[in-house]
Amino acid sequence: MEKPLYTGYSVSGFTLAVTTRIGWLLALGYTVYHFPENPIVISIVAAVLTCFFMITGADEIRVYTDRITRTNDSFASKLFGTRIIAWEMRDIKKAFIPIKEPDKPEKDISVIGAAVVLSILTFSSRNYYGSPKGRFLWLELKNGKTVSISTVLTNETIKKITALVNSLV
Repeated sequence: MEKPLYTGYSVSGFTLAVTTRIGWLLALGYTVYHFPENPIVISIVAAVLTCFFMITGADEIRVYTDRITRTNDSFASKLFGTRIIAWEMRDIKKAFIPIKEPDKPEKDISVIGAAVVLSILTFSSRNYYGSPKGRFLWLELKNGKTVSISTVLTNETIKKITALVNSLV
């Protein structure tokens, strides 16, 4: 098996995924314990918690000499066979990171308060594209299409991957 040139992996993303999975399991155990009180509602909540448990996972991006792969370790990706997604280097024109213009600061305290409350209520960070993952690596393909890879990897890791991919294409 070919050894990757670079593996982008987030320890904090993995830790967050494991912690979140444990949280979903504890919540699932709590709902199952209370099943006799309201079986219909508890069944629905248990099904939703099971879905959350299945889709929670960490990802990594590996760069090889001939391809770039994105691997997800969620149970759903293993179950449905979507664990590894690959792009061939010969099909990639360039890799880039989208740059966002800085927003003007809001002066209304209610907007800031609402943003703080929403940030506390959500479990994952969201970027300006609304992605639950937080950051993007974009691949412009030679056929004119653009592929976005959303990830929780750090900006430095994404920059290293981008530089390496651009040097290989």
